[in-house]
Amino acid sequence: MPKDNKKEPFVVVDEADKLIGYFDRDLCHHRPDLIHRAVDIVIFDKQKRVMLQKRSRLKDTYPGYYGLSVAGHVKPGETYRQAALREAKEEIGVTLPLKFVTKTIFRNHREGEMTSIYTCQYQGEYRLDKTEVESVDFFLPDQLGKMADKITPGSINTLKILKLIA
Repeated sequence: MPKDNKKEPFVVVDEADKLIGYFDRDLCHHRPDLIHRAVDIVIFDKQKRVMLQKRSRLKDTYPGYYGLSVAGHVKPGETYRQAALREAKEEIGVTLPLKFVTKTIFRNHREGEMTSIYTCQYQGEYRLDKTEVESVDFFLPDQLGKMADKITPGSINTLKILKLIA
Protein backbone atom coordinates (compact mmCIF):
# COMPACT_ATOMS: atom_id res chain seq x y z
CA MET A 1 0.00 0.00 0.00
CA PRO A 2 1.46 3.41 -0.95
CA LYS A 3 2.68 5.58 1.91
CA ASP A 4 1.72 8.78 0.10
CA ASN A 5 -1.39 10.47 1.48
CA LYS A 6 -3.76 10.97 -1.46
CA LYS A 7 -5.54 13.74 0.47
CA GLU A 8 -2.34 15.70 1.24
CA PRO A 9 -2.98 19.35 0.28
CA PHE A 10 -0.84 20.65 -2.58
CA VAL A 11 -0.26 24.34 -3.26
CA VAL A 12 -1.78 25.07 -6.68
CA VAL A 13 -0.64 28.15 -8.61
CA ASP A 14 -1.05 29.81 -11.98
CA GLU A 15 1.72 30.13 -14.58
CA ALA A 16 3.00 33.26 -12.79
CA ASP A 17 3.29 31.26 -9.52
CA LYS A 18 0.37 33.13 -7.91
CA LEU A 19 -1.66 31.09 -5.43
CA ILE A 20 -4.92 29.66 -6.74
CA GLY A 21 -5.71 27.35 -3.82
CA TYR A 22 -5.11 23.95 -2.30
CA PHE A 23 -6.05 20.69 -3.96
CA ASP A 24 -5.35 17.14 -2.86
CA ARG A 25 -2.36 15.13 -4.03
CA ASP A 26 -4.39 12.57 -5.95
CA LEU A 27 -6.23 15.21 -7.99
CA CYS A 28 -3.00 17.13 -8.72
CA HIS A 29 -1.28 13.94 -9.89
CA HIS A 30 -4.07 13.34 -12.41
CA ARG A 31 -4.71 16.86 -13.74
CA PRO A 32 -1.90 18.48 -15.76
CA ASP A 33 -3.89 21.72 -15.86
CA LEU A 34 -3.43 22.11 -12.07
CA ILE A 35 0.11 23.42 -11.49
CA HIS A 36 1.39 22.52 -8.02
CA ARG A 37 4.58 23.73 -6.36
CA ALA A 38 7.52 21.33 -6.21
CA VAL A 39 11.26 21.28 -5.57
CA ASP A 40 14.12 19.38 -7.18
CA ILE A 41 17.64 19.02 -5.79
CA VAL A 42 20.58 17.66 -7.78
CA ILE A 43 23.52 16.60 -5.62
CA PHE A 44 27.01 16.24 -7.08
CA ASP A 45 29.91 14.45 -5.42
CA LYS A 46 33.56 15.54 -5.69
CA GLN A 47 33.96 13.53 -8.90
CA LYS A 48 31.08 15.56 -10.46
CA ARG A 49 28.84 12.49 -10.47
CA VAL A 50 25.09 13.02 -10.03
CA MET A 51 23.29 11.30 -7.19
CA LEU A 52 19.99 9.71 -8.19
CA GLN A 53 17.65 8.00 -5.79
CA LYS A 54 15.80 4.83 -6.63
CA ARG A 55 12.23 5.59 -5.63
CA SER A 56 10.53 3.32 -3.15
CA ARG A 57 8.05 0.85 -4.58
CA LEU A 58 5.55 2.40 -2.14
CA LYS A 59 5.45 5.72 -4.04
CA ASP A 60 2.19 6.67 -5.77
CA THR A 61 3.93 7.92 -8.92
CA TYR A 62 6.80 6.18 -10.73
CA PRO A 63 7.58 3.56 -8.05
CA GLY A 64 10.95 1.88 -8.64
CA TYR A 65 12.16 4.53 -11.10
CA TYR A 66 15.21 6.69 -10.56
CA GLY A 67 14.51 10.25 -9.50
CA LEU A 68 16.65 13.22 -8.68
CA SER A 69 18.77 13.32 -5.54
CA VAL A 70 15.81 14.86 -3.69
CA ALA A 71 12.39 15.92 -4.95
CA GLY A 72 9.13 16.81 -3.32
CA HIS A 73 6.25 19.19 -2.90
CA VAL A 74 5.93 22.54 -1.19
CA LYS A 75 3.53 22.45 1.76
CA PRO A 76 1.06 25.25 2.49
CA GLY A 77 2.91 28.11 4.22
CA GLU A 78 6.39 26.97 3.09
CA THR A 79 8.80 28.69 0.75
CA TYR A 80 10.45 26.66 -1.99
CA ARG A 81 13.76 26.74 -0.09
CA GLN A 82 12.13 25.57 3.15
CA ALA A 83 10.49 22.72 1.26
CA ALA A 84 13.80 21.70 -0.35
CA LEU A 85 15.59 21.65 3.01
CA ARG A 86 12.72 19.69 4.62
CA GLU A 87 12.59 17.15 1.79
CA ALA A 88 16.37 16.58 1.96
CA LYS A 89 16.12 15.95 5.70
CA GLU A 90 13.12 13.62 5.29
CA GLU A 91 14.32 11.62 2.30
CA ILE A 92 18.09 11.31 2.79
CA GLY A 93 18.65 12.61 6.33
CA VAL A 94 20.95 15.57 5.57
CA THR A 95 21.02 19.36 5.57
CA LEU A 96 22.39 20.57 2.25
CA PRO A 97 24.19 23.78 1.14
CA LEU A 98 21.63 24.57 -1.57
CA LYS A 99 22.25 26.82 -4.55
CA PHE A 100 19.15 28.06 -6.38
CA VAL A 101 19.34 27.54 -10.16
CA THR A 102 15.94 28.38 -11.67
CA LYS A 103 12.19 27.92 -11.45
CA THR A 104 10.32 26.24 -14.29
CA ILE A 105 6.96 24.75 -15.22
CA PHE A 106 6.92 21.06 -16.10
CA ARG A 107 3.87 19.35 -17.55
CA ASN A 108 3.21 15.86 -18.82
CA HIS A 109 0.09 13.73 -19.31
CA ARG A 110 -0.23 13.23 -15.52
CA GLU A 111 0.55 16.53 -13.82
CA GLY A 112 1.77 20.11 -13.91
CA GLU A 113 4.46 21.38 -11.56
CA MET A 114 6.02 24.77 -10.81
CA THR A 115 9.46 23.47 -9.84
CA SER A 116 12.24 25.32 -8.08
CA ILE A 117 15.57 23.66 -8.93
CA TYR A 118 18.58 23.60 -6.59
CA THR A 119 22.02 22.05 -6.83
CA CYS A 120 24.82 21.41 -4.35
CA GLN A 121 27.94 19.41 -3.75
CA TYR A 122 27.79 17.02 -0.84
CA GLN A 123 30.15 14.29 0.26
CA GLY A 124 28.94 12.54 3.34
CA GLU A 125 26.68 9.96 4.88
CA TYR A 126 23.00 9.60 4.02
CA ARG A 127 20.19 8.24 6.17
CA LEU A 128 17.52 7.02 3.76
CA ASP A 129 13.81 6.96 4.55
CA LYS A 130 13.03 3.56 3.04
CA THR A 131 9.36 4.47 2.53
CA GLU A 132 10.60 7.19 0.15
CA VAL A 133 13.98 6.01 -1.15
CA GLU A 134 15.06 2.45 -1.92
CA SER A 135 18.71 3.36 -2.57
CA VAL A 136 21.00 6.09 -3.93
CA ASP A 137 23.59 5.73 -6.66
CA PHE A 138 26.02 8.10 -8.38
CA PHE A 139 26.25 8.46 -12.16
CA LEU A 140 28.50 10.35 -14.53
CA PRO A 141 26.53 12.72 -16.78
CA ASP A 142 27.28 10.59 -19.87
CA GLN A 143 25.58 7.60 -18.19
CA LEU A 144 22.32 9.46 -17.55
CA GLY A 145 21.10 9.64 -21.16
CA LYS A 146 21.57 5.88 -21.57
CA MET A 147 19.20 5.18 -18.68
CA ALA A 148 16.53 7.78 -19.45
CA ASP A 149 13.78 5.13 -19.67
CA LYS A 150 14.42 4.33 -15.99
CA ILE A 151 14.26 7.97 -14.79
CA THR A 152 11.04 9.86 -13.96
CA PRO A 153 9.88 12.36 -16.61
CA GLY A 154 10.16 15.35 -14.24
CA SER A 155 13.72 14.34 -13.36
CA ILE A 156 14.61 14.07 -17.06
CA ASN A 157 13.26 17.61 -17.53
CA THR A 158 15.45 18.98 -14.72
CA LEU A 159 18.53 17.08 -15.95
CA LYS A 160 17.97 18.64 -19.41
CA ILE A 161 17.63 22.13 -17.91
CA LEU A 162 20.95 21.57 -16.10
CA LYS A 163 22.46 20.32 -19.39
CA LEU A 164 23.35 16.99 -17.82
CA ILE A 165 21.57 15.09 -20.60
CA ALA A 166 20.70 16.07 -24.17
